[in-house]
Amino acid sequence: MRKQLIYSLTCCLMLLMAFTSCEEDKHYSKLPTFSGFKFSPGVIHSGDSVYVTAVQQTQGDLLYKAQYTWTVNMSGTDPIKKDSVVIYDYDKSNPQFKFKVPEGVSGQLVVGFRARYHYSATAPEEIRNGTKVEGQGLVGTIKVENSALLEGSVSGSFQETIFP
Repeated sequence: MRKQLIYSLTCCLMLLMAFTSCEEDKHYSKLPTFSGFKFSPGVIHSGDSVYVTAVQQTQGDLLYKAQYTWTVNMSGTDPIKKDSVVIYDYDKSNPQFKFKVPEGVSGQLVVGFRARYHYSATAPEEIRNGTKVEGQGLVGTIKVENSALLEGSVSGSFQETIFP
């Protein structure tokens, strides 16, 4: 009788545990927000090396691979394109790019940026864009382009003049 009671209580306890298991905490990936671009030198001349940084306003979280694509279009030259890949959760630094303006080139310069982030957790519930803060010397805008189940992307650009 005592064995049967212990056996019945054990079965009831196991059933109770099976139906009241803890709900798993959900972890959500978060895309970084960007406030714009910084570049140097402040005035671009023919023959200059130009350094461009996409400035993050807030860093992302739980993102695996980040693929950055930079494009540069200058008057009278072939477009420049550069891709780079980082493991974002290990390298959350602002994306940077360097290029050289060829001698004798002047006119319009357009720099484009696109970043694709692969989520390492559940897709974000909320997507936010950054805002440009006045007085920080930022140009252009970078906005969320797409957020899907497995990845999200942002893109932006800015224009400047190349002086002779």
